[in-house]
Amino acid sequence: MLALPGCWRLHRKPDVDPIEEALKAADALFDARAESEERLLAAIEAYREVLAMATDDPRVLWRIARAYTALGYGYPSEASPQHFDLAREYGLRCLARNTGYASRLDAAGGRINERAVRRLGVPERACLEQTLVAWLRWVEVRGPAAALDLQATELLARQARELDPGRERWIPGWSIGMVEALRPGRMSRDLEVMEQGFADAIAAEPGLAIPTADRARLVLPGLGDREALEVALHEVEGWPEGEATWALENRAARAQARALLEDPARVLLTTWQWREADPR
Repeated sequence: MLALPGCWRLHRKPDVDPIEEALKAADALFDARAESEERLLAAIEAYREVLAMATDDPRVLWRIARAYTALGYGYPSEASPQHFDLAREYGLRCLARNTGYASRLDAAGGRINERAVRRLGVPERACLEQTLVAWLRWVEVRGPAAALDLQATELLARQARELDPGRERWIPGWSIGMVEALRPGRMSRDLEVMEQGFADAIAAEPGLAIPTADRARLVLPGLGDREALEVALHEVEGWPEGEATWALENRAARAQARALLEDPARVLLTTWQWREADPR
């Protein structure tokens, strides 16, 4: 057998992971999601095609969850609850790839519990964070009927915080703030925990309007301070375009704020989470 020339060995192309290459192409479509809903749908289809190549690959699952959440939030429609639900399901599938988590989940009859959640580590962080965003959006749109889901999301949010001791990522703090804000009973909420959670999220990702917008929509109405609510909504409405990274999400947050500013007093009375509060 002839020996291969040394130059061939030096210049041979390194092995390429076809999944990573396919994900790069799909990610490029996702990065352009603010251009149109069709572009985001194309990204979702591209991710689904990659998933067909690598069934239940966590690298793909968390990206599909992220994309469906972006669709529900960035292009709101009657189908948004279904988009959030799909995102949640993909996220949960992603978490279940951790065998320690899955086995403890099975032992508890499928109920998310602290023993299972504690098995989630840094390798599962992307899955965990995208599951939280999707699930909490789903809880919000469903209203009080989904309040029981807050117990599971609280456990996941606490674990996300444990995996981010430097508070460098926005989703853990946002999740903790959202869990508190979505509790159906006014007296069951911890205002300090809510405020700290949203503050951490804002500090971690200052170019993203979502934490500021959600604090305005879900925390301030419960305080009954119309002036503070209007100031916060105006801040979101005037949010700068910023980097392309968050163009879609910031645009959606601005649209939400603009709609709420048409009748701030009504917001104080009709936000489901605060319905039992005195309107003041």
